[in-house]
Amino acid sequence: MLYEDFIYPADANKSREQLLQELAVLRANRQSGSEAGAALRGITWETLKTFETIYRNAPVGLCVLDTDLRYVRVNDRLAAMTGLAVEAHIGRTVAEIVPDLSAVAEPMMRQVIQTSLPVLGVEATGRTAAEPDILRTWVSNWEPLKNAAGTVVGLNGVILEITAQKRAEENLRQRTAVLEGINRLFQKALTCRTEEELSTVCLRVAQAVTSSAFGFIAELNDQNRLNDLRISDAGLAVCRIASPGDRHGVTDGFPIYGLYGQVVREGKGFYTNTPDAHPAYVGLPPNHPPLLSFLGMPLVHDDTVVGVVALANRPGGYGAKDLEALEMLAPAIVQVFLNQRAEARSRAAEARYRRIIETADEGIWIIDHEHKTLFANTKMAAMLGCSVEALSEGSLFDFMDAQGQSLARQYIERRRTGIAEQHDFKFKRKDGSDLWALISTNPIFDDSGRYQGALAMLTDITDRKKMEQSLRELTESLEQRVAERTELVKARSKQLQALAVELIAAEEQERQRIADFLHDDLQQILASARIQVQLAAENLSFEPMLVNVERMLAESIAKSRRLSHDLSPVVLNHSGLIAALQWLFRQMFEQFGLNVQFELGAERPFESAPLKIFLFRAVQELLFNIVKHAGVKSARVALSTTTTSLIVTVSDVGRGFDPDFLDTFTPSPGLGLLSLRERASYIGGRLAIESAAGRGSRFTLTVPLKLVNAAEPQGHDAAAHPRPMLAEPALSEEIGPIRVIFADDHKVMRKGLIMLIAAQPDIQVVGEASNGREALDLARQLRPDVVVMDVSMPVMDGIEATRRIKAEVPDVRVIGLSMYEDDQLARTMHLAGAETFVSKSASSAKLLKALYGTTGSRQAAR
Repeated sequence: MLYEDFIYPADANKSREQLLQELAVLRANRQSGSEAGAALRGITWETLKTFETIYRNAPVGLCVLDTDLRYVRVNDRLAAMTGLAVEAHIGRTVAEIVPDLSAVAEPMMRQVIQTSLPVLGVEATGRTAAEPDILRTWVSNWEPLKNAAGTVVGLNGVILEITAQKRAEENLRQRTAVLEGINRLFQKALTCRTEEELSTVCLRVAQAVTSSAFGFIAELNDQNRLNDLRISDAGLAVCRIASPGDRHGVTDGFPIYGLYGQVVREGKGFYTNTPDAHPAYVGLPPNHPPLLSFLGMPLVHDDTVVGVVALANRPGGYGAKDLEALEMLAPAIVQVFLNQRAEARSRAAEARYRRIIETADEGIWIIDHEHKTLFANTKMAAMLGCSVEALSEGSLFDFMDAQGQSLARQYIERRRTGIAEQHDFKFKRKDGSDLWALISTNPIFDDSGRYQGALAMLTDITDRKKMEQSLRELTESLEQRVAERTELVKARSKQLQALAVELIAAEEQERQRIADFLHDDLQQILASARIQVQLAAENLSFEPMLVNVERMLAESIAKSRRLSHDLSPVVLNHSGLIAALQWLFRQMFEQFGLNVQFELGAERPFESAPLKIFLFRAVQELLFNIVKHAGVKSARVALSTTTTSLIVTVSDVGRGFDPDFLDTFTPSPGLGLLSLRERASYIGGRLAIESAAGRGSRFTLTVPLKLVNAAEPQGHDAAAHPRPMLAEPALSEEIGPIRVIFADDHKVMRKGLIMLIAAQPDIQVVGEASNGREALDLARQLRPDVVVMDVSMPVMDGIEATRRIKAEVPDVRVIGLSMYEDDQLARTMHLAGAETFVSKSASSAKLLKALYGTTGSRQAAR
């Protein structure tokens, strides 16, 4: 039977529900075929089309059931709710389509059929095939479908899903409960005087928000264990604690393990409704209530876990909403504890502050913007000689004279601009005497930035002021005396430095005097005697005694030379500091095997003989110290200068020592480290010693270059030496013998040399000189072939005389002669222009060989 076979008059005034009901009847009768003709008469085709459109696009679930509760008609929305196709519903019962709802829905549906009365606003919760894992909620209206005779032939259902609304309502309810709990926490925190009371409130709120049966709140201690802040009453009973006040002995410092331990370790909350199956579960202590479900949340402050809230046994188990609720509540628990502890600290600080105020040894005075006293402590009143009450009733200016009032008003104006400062001020006590006080003042402003007054802390400095006056008078007297003494000290310091320089020069002069004696007298005599013996040995047959005598004379000359050399090295008097040091380094290597690495910075030239001598002797002493004590065969010497100082550094990598021993060690006579340090200080310098056992030593000697103007050692008196002795005019150089001048300040030596030459017919002595100046003059006058030049002579030494002779009379040959066998001295003579260098201690044959060798080209020409 088709819909267009039925024609009912259309009624535009019928409601949507009436149209739906008629459509449902139409469908039912079409299926059964029993009363279709009567039920559908009067319905037009256009009306049916309108019904179909409304039914298909309705935003709610629509269905028609017959009296057997089988689906007759289902729209798309209801099919989407159940998760089955529209066709899959037709002919199947409610119990088959939504089994979770049938137990609740079917009795209510049959009631509608039986009573013909609708049931509206029925709420049901369950799961469907569309989303079997989600618990959903619907509200439905059920109305009876009747035929024309008024008999109920089925049910018309309108179903609206309200799952989202229910969830929102539940979330809102829970959030409201959490917010109410947080509000309760902060309200109770204002009245809780102890942590015991506050922790009880926090735990009760947590249990109420999550519907938990029991739990505890614990704090992490310094030993990474937990201290209970509060255990619920059920927990107290299990732990057999008589009262909350007795709990600390049982539950403080318990270890972190189990379910709550995972919360603390991971810093993350979680819940489980099967605690005994959780990996972190470790069992329960005796008499503990059964653990049906667990919810834990860490208490975190500044990203650090500081405690834990553990709850248990919510009816029906915990869910994500409970975890979220406790997560919202946890920060509030932490904050109320922080607030309560901060308040406790504040109360304690306030109590301490009041005790400090009342027992302070300083006066404390607070005034308002009208200069009236707001507060003053007992010390302040005592300082002014009045009571606190009298001070509080008066004005700031009541305790000042006119000058003080004027000054105080200036200070107050500075306070009004926000300036805090400290200054001295003179008050007038009640008895009229002066009170000097050191005042530290700070302005006071309200929240709007308006000046309200000032706070001052005052220290009585009256006695100090009196002492200052006495000290000023004494200071003026002392300053004059100090100035006088300072000038005296400066003068004495200059005198000491001058004496130190003179001492250095005097010591070196004495060394030089002894060395000169050995060189000019003893060595010359010995050398002359040796020459005499050599001449005698040449004229006589072999005589062993003469050989022995000559050998002993040679040994005597060598020992005397070594002694004079050690006392005053020739290079020290005839060369600069650098050359002298280089000679010293060679000597250290030859005598002791000490290899010295020399590093020369930018050299600043100077002419001070005392300074050169002091530095040479200092480096010599430091190198000897390394040889004797360091136990190494190498050292390093560095020389550098600044604009005002000369710096010498001597270092080694040897045994090292403790420099502090110099403060207690009594050095042996001589230029030891302590003596060297003292002498450096005398001339305005310093010796710095760096050393440690097993780590070597470094000595840094710094002396001022201002010693450049120090007095120089005086040379020998030129008047003490005779004038040069001239021989008779010689024959022409072309045919005559080798013409020789002997320059030596020692007469015995000159005579010995002349005797040696006298036996040589082709050598003629044409002159004698006792110093370098005489040798230069004779060379200019006589133009000899050779000048035999002693290196060490007064007035002008042999080096300088050689240099000038070669500059003025370049054809004259020069043979250097010295008691010293010194390579540096030989090099110096060669640089000055000497042809060769011969030691006086050498054999006479060597000197003759030098004479003939020097003039060899001339002899060949002859």
